[in-house]
Amino acid sequence: MIAYTSVRESKSDIILRDLSGNKSQNLTETIDNLDRWKPAWSPDGRKIAFEKPTKIVYSPGEPLFVNIHTLDLDTGLETNLTNTDASNKEFGIWNGTPYWIDENNIAIESNVAEEPWTDIWVIDSNGNGFIKSLTSSSGDDGYPFVW
Repeated sequence: MIAYTSVRESKSDIILRDLSGNKSQNLTETIDNLDRWKPAWSPDGRKIAFEKPTKIVYSPGEPLFVNIHTLDLDTGLETNLTNTDASNKEFGIWNGTPYWIDENNIAIESNVAEEPWTDIWVIDSNGNGFIKSLTSSSGDDGYPFVW
């Protein structure tokens, strides 16, 4: 199976498709009207982590607030792992590009440290928040990939 983001009817959803290309399933179309981007499989294949904004539409110049969520493929339960809300900063918070380190930890890029740039963070995959920052620089660090 492959998971990917697809824009349909002005909304980005997470789609599953078998590798033959014959079957697909929209995993998120009926949950709510919010977009979902950049899916990442858990090591056991039972969850998908992704980016999700806190609002449907942002006004021009309004700061973005994006969180990392997981979707349990067995139960359909969606969990917000980063829980940053619109009151945190004047320029917004971007938690993005999830990559599973193992069953319990996900690497992400985030500017949650109240800086205008992003650092690499480790978050708990069960919803217990931020664990630690792996980088701290005055520039954008992003797109984590673990080997």
